[in-house]
Amino acid sequence: MTTFMSRFSPLLKTLRPHRSFSTTPVTRFAPSSLKMGVIQIKTPEEYKTKVTDAQGPVIVDFFATWCGPCKAVSPLLEKLSDANTNVEFYKVDVDELATVAADNGVSAMPTFHFYNKGERIQEVKGANPPAIQAGLQAVLA
Repeated sequence: MTTFMSRFSPLLKTLRPHRSFSTTPVTRFAPSSLKMGVIQIKTPEEYKTKVTDAQGPVIVDFFATWCGPCKAVSPLLEKLSDANTNVEFYKVDVDELATVAADNGVSAMPTFHFYNKGERIQEVKGANPPAIQAGLQAVLA
């Protein structure tokens, strides 16, 4: 009578990858604490606190989950937020916060608003990377 392990041993050897062990430690990378990311605003009160009452530079991305250009430009915004930790990056889903979008005159997606000390200084409509970068430079100036 054969045992389970002896019967399937050849098969198990092919499924298990061979790994040689060494004394060299495996490097594990932790995410940087400096990466900010783009934070989604969930309430009108949060919008007021984080954008309107902000004392520094802020960029707001008004987006929709169904919007193709919004999805296409999202990685650029993430990259800019990681590179510019002195700027707050937020996003507002226009379907969830329709009143905030309407109050800010958003009529196209994506729309980017650039604020400094609570005052809107520039607006970009559409997924236009050069214009977004120019807006970022404007809030940093």
